[in-house]
Order: sequence, then structure tokens, then C-alpha cells
Amino acid sequence: MNLKLEDQTEGDTANLMIAPMLFIPFIENAFKHTENKMLDNAINIKILITKEMIIFDCENKFSEDIKGKSDQNGLGNELIEKRLKLLYPNKHSLEVSTLNKTYKVKLTITQ
Repeated sequence: MNLKLEDQTEGDTANLMIAPMLFIPFIENAFKHTENKMLDNAINIKILITKEMIIFDCENKFSEDIKGKSDQNGLGNELIEKRLKLLYPNKHSLEVSTLNKTYKVKLTITQ
């Protein structure tokens, strides 16, 4: 499979611990729902780590047809939000948006 993926991690990860597999559902969805993985910036993943917080940004290009199909039976975001509420009560924010055929997820976890 050919793929154009941009990833970037900034900050010190020493002694940093988060729940296992926390970002995987977002990354899997980006791969699953990106129609043309050879487009520039088809999938962008960025993780910023500071002493106070972790910011995970993931965005991917999608086709309107693919988005429509996935909305019919998906509980993914609801389940992820429930998991975040259990793991990081009052210590997280999850923003999900679509604009110009780009699906964006921003997860912020405060320490």
C-alpha cells in the first residue's frame, strides 16, 4: 500500500504514562476512512507534550461517500468518549470536526 503520512511528536516523553492504546482508534479510523492515501497530507498526526498536557491531533482527508457509510453504524466516538470519561474524568477534552473533506480529532489530556 502506498501512503503519504505526516507525523510529528514534540516534547519530552520521559516518565510519561497514558492509558494503553488510547490513540489507536483515531489512527485506525484515519487509515480506514482516507480514500486516497497518496494525496499530500492525506493523514496528519501530531502529538505535543508539555508538563501540563498532552495534545493529540489527527486529521485525514475523506470522501463524502465513505463518511456517509461510516455514520450509519458507528458507535466509535461514543465509546471512546465513555472510555475517556472513565480514564481521565475532568482532565480531557475531545473535539471532532469535519470541514472541507477533512476529518479532525483533537484530544487534550491534562496532567
